[in-house]
Amino acid sequence: MSNNIEALPVERDHYGYWTHPVYDAFCDGREYVPTEEFNAWMKKSGLEWYVEYRDEDDIDPSVDGYDISAWQPEPPVKDDGWFVGSIHDSEDGALCIWLRRKPGPAMTNTAEVKPLSEEQERRNFEAWFLTFRPEWSPDDFTMTNYISGKCYGNGYLRAVWKGWEARAKQGASHE
Repeated sequence: MSNNIEALPVERDHYGYWTHPVYDAFCDGREYVPTEEFNAWMKKSGLEWYVEYRDEDDIDPSVDGYDISAWQPEPPVKDDGWFVGSIHDSEDGALCIWLRRKPGPAMTNTAEVKPLSEEQERRNFEAWFLTFRPEWSPDDFTMTNYISGKCYGNGYLRAVWKGWEARAKQGASHE
């Protein structure tokens, strides 16, 4: 099962429910996922999460029932990378699970990682960068000056690359 989860357009059903297909595959129809398993999946996916509960004082259960379509959950912080993992009802009421990429790349066990060539490291960086900056394309890298063995010429990209390199020097690796 792939855990490469990215934001998707949310198309809620007539009751207001929606679950991201990758999140749904992970849950595999279970009502409860053990905390340790969930946390391990989040770490491996390079994600963090936040749960927003609907204010039950705003609804009339005898009228609304399981219909949560009128509820419009708001991300914890606007324009900060949060996207919907699931909107559904639970024993504790309607909730929205918000997900977002943790700052920096997801990490792997460094004992399993072999040193990469400069070209492999650069390609890994570019692939990682494109997952977090979808407005960029691979062509943008060809237009950005890469100074062999040093860094990228673009100021923003240079700063991100330097952070990437610093993590590698600390013994961390990048997925």
